[in-house]
Amino acid sequence: LGSGDFIARHEGWGPFSAGAIGGRMSWEDLGYRGQLSTPDSRRYTAAGFVFEEIDLKPVRLEAGLRYDWVQVDPGQEDPAAPIGHVRSRTFHAGSGSIGLLYDFAGGFTVGTSVAQAFRAPDVGELYSEGPHLATYSYEVGNPDLETEVGRGVDAFVRYGSDVIRVEVTGFYNDIDGYIYAENPGRISRVQLPIYQHQGNDALFTGFEGSLRWQFADGFELDGTGSYVRSTLTDTDQPLPLTPPLHGRVGLAYDRTTWFVHGETELAAEQTRVGEFEDATPGYTVYHLTGGVRLTLGGRLNVLTLSLENLTDEEYRNHLSGVKEIMPEAGRGLRLTYRVVF
Repeated sequence: LGSGDFIARHEGWGPFSAGAIGGRMSWEDLGYRGQLSTPDSRRYTAAGFVFEEIDLKPVRLEAGLRYDWVQVDPGQEDPAAPIGHVRSRTFHAGSGSIGLLYDFAGGFTVGTSVAQAFRAPDVGELYSEGPHLATYSYEVGNPDLETEVGRGVDAFVRYGSDVIRVEVTGFYNDIDGYIYAENPGRISRVQLPIYQHQGNDALFTGFEGSLRWQFADGFELDGTGSYVRSTLTDTDQPLPLTPPLHGRVGLAYDRTTWFVHGETELAAEQTRVGEFEDATPGYTVYHLTGGVRLTLGGRLNVLTLSLENLTDEEYRNHLSGVKEIMPEAGRGLRLTYRVVF
């Protein structure tokens, strides 16, 4: 692996209050062993970008442009490979975004942005063929995949003060050629379910939010929540491995030399599933963390004890590749010692 980056920033320049221009180049030499028959490959990337900001207080405009070039080169071409014509592939595309933010008095900010994004398929998505035991699957690549090109819009509202910070964001993303692993309902020769990489048009909508509230001396309430709805636009069917409504709520008490934090993790059931994918029930899991801070030898030392899944709940994460055969971990204990330098 080798890479190089450069970036040049500026402050006030003409109508622009701040901005940057830069680029990146990298190459990766990827080797594969074991039963997963992915050819040893090289991946070369190059990109250039420019970003500018105009501050008209209380309005801010932000805009960026980027161009990417990616080449994926397998060890050798194989026109007769079982997964298709394995060959060198080159991808390139431009992307960009423009955003508007308005800062109200009293700590409120609202904003929106429109963007087009680009992603090239990786080596595994293009060329893999074989068992992947960690995810209980037989992965099959697709050397004919094209790039993902997504267009989206998002909007947010944010409030912040000395004691509370709240943010809610909604998004709408329409992606051409979205790359995902599809279960066609077949079993491989090694008795693992086949997952074939596909590129189809898809639509994602949803929201995410966060809260942090210091409501008393040393006490803090925090929480996050998110939801996404995914749909294949050609068939109006859900995509596999789409997370359900999910959230976390925590209460912490923090002093100078010690701290304790309790957290509840919640997930709704997921019944909007892809073809040949199992639904998962909702769950509630509790976690507890506590620790002490000591100054030794002029360094901050932090000892943390974490108790995870306190009630030993049996639950399944919908994003897990092995959820059909194995639940998530039961009750666990973790001890961490950290020295801050």
